[in-house]
Amino acid sequence: MKTIGVSMMAAAAMLAGCEPGAGFQSGDRAAILMRLAEEEADRISSPKDRLTRQLNIANLQIGERRHADGRATLARARATLESAGKDELTDHERISGWVSISELSRHAGDYPSARSACQEGLGFLRTIQPVADRVQYLRGLAEELRKCIGKAASAKVLREGGQWVKTVEERVRRRAAFTMVAHDLFLCDDYDGGRDVLRLEDDTTWRTDTLIQLAGNAIPSKPMWNQIARPVTFEATYKRADYK
Repeated sequence: MKTIGVSMMAAAAMLAGCEPGAGFQSGDRAAILMRLAEEEADRISSPKDRLTRQLNIANLQIGERRHADGRATLARARATLESAGKDELTDHERISGWVSISELSRHAGDYPSARSACQEGLGFLRTIQPVADRVQYLRGLAEELRKCIGKAASAKVLREGGQWVKTVEERVRRRAAFTMVAHDLFLCDDYDGGRDVLRLEDDTTWRTDTLIQLAGNAIPSKPMWNQIARPVTFEATYKRADYK
């Protein structure tokens, strides 16, 4: 009878092990499913769709403090960006991809990878033609540079961007962009840089008025900044609301 009882207990244990969720915690299940999702994402043929999933998987992993898993997934996302053909991602998607990798790498505590991603994004930004088209991505990339490297690195790019703004033909948009770049330079404590960018517009009266307005935080052209500067963050470009 004792043997029969032991056998019955063993059988019951085996049946329990077949029940959903048996043998591992829900957190373990989530990690396993994420790894499966990574494998499937690697098979997506569209670079944009693959990159979107990889970034979202990394964001979820990092949010669950699985930083090592998140960093590994971001390495996959980086490979997707590096291998994507010229016509497979738009300029906006590519710049946003590098900024997103930098942003998520920071959240995972991986600042070397964040800095590397920023430099890759900057390198690509410098290739965009016509030059005036670079202006729309300047502010977003400079902001990420400030967060992962520092104010000096951000200011250096903003100074360079002043020359790009100079090529904008429409005066109203050009002046609004100059004001935006100067404003961000002043936030980086680069007052000489902000002044020099404003001096690229050859109108001393306008420059004087603009500096007075910036000093008083009353900037008539500020509403246009949202039209000039496209958002390039992970949340604005790649984050999917249907992923928790």
